[in-house]
Amino acid sequence: MNRIISGICQTAATGTLLSLILVDFPAAATPPNAAQEAWWTGPMLASSGGTLPKGHVLAEPYLFDQRGSGGDYAGSLTYLLYGATDRLTVGLIPTFGAAHSESSDYRRHADISDLTLTAQYRMHLAKLGEAMPTWSLVVQESLPIGRFDRLGGDADRGIGSGSFATMIGLYAQRSDIMPNRHILRTRINATYTMPNNARVHDRSIYGTPAGFRGRARPGNSAQADLSIEYSLSRSWVLATDLFVRRTGAGDVVGQVANASWSGSLPRQQSAGLAPAIEYSWNANRGMLLGVRRIFPGHNVTPSWTPAVAFNAYF
Repeated sequence: MNRIISGICQTAATGTLLSLILVDFPAAATPPNAAQEAWWTGPMLASSGGTLPKGHVLAEPYLFDQRGSGGDYAGSLTYLLYGATDRLTVGLIPTFGAAHSESSDYRRHADISDLTLTAQYRMHLAKLGEAMPTWSLVVQESLPIGRFDRLGGDADRGIGSGSFATMIGLYAQRSDIMPNRHILRTRINATYTMPNNARVHDRSIYGTPAGFRGRARPGNSAQADLSIEYSLSRSWVLATDLFVRRTGAGDVVGQVANASWSGSLPRQQSAGLAPAIEYSWNANRGMLLGVRRIFPGHNVTPSWTPAVAFNAYF
């Protein structure tokens, strides 16, 4: 279970969790076409290549439960986004969570995890069927406010990262009209995350023992995600994501009782998919039900993560 929790916290540190959760903008943000357009909420993982119109707000809370061998991590993540201009969307993404190991007596309770600030600048806005996709440049900064060290005897309390992390990314999407007049929408997200060193005290998510004083250096990570959505009707959409992720090796260095102590953070490589179904009541309100599957990988524990999300556009 420690590998699961450590992986979750390193995910928060590198911004990967954010790339595994969607953010989308409703059909009302573009000129409607009653014969063709759908009320999208977006797939489970890949984020929109577009931005919010100036002055508009998107609130999108998620509830999820990552389940693996030995325990689970239940949490919430909420996108709170604002269209500063037609081309620039800014916002913040608070997260909360609670971990539980089957072998632990720790009584689970929700706590705050890391906070992410995000900015997305749209470089091109495509029309339906245009070869050149809508695409944006994205910068995110993860603020390490979640608990990650000084865990005492309750290792499950560690759900933060302890590390400031900067993510840069490119989000692109295009929409095509199929012969049956339904729409096929494709997205590609490519991101690279660079965490800073984390100062660590005592027991931590990085496997340090009581009395430890030192630092952890998580490895940089890269991720690519391809999503495909197919509109069954204006309200119903089928979606799936395919993603791969690679994280470089890191290390932990410090002292325990005036003696040197060191450890390693191994290189990780994983892949997975996330099928989902979208339903929208209207152009400004919708929800998503999906599940993310991470397959066995190099130093990665396989897991299932069912999730539900609600999309509200103002």
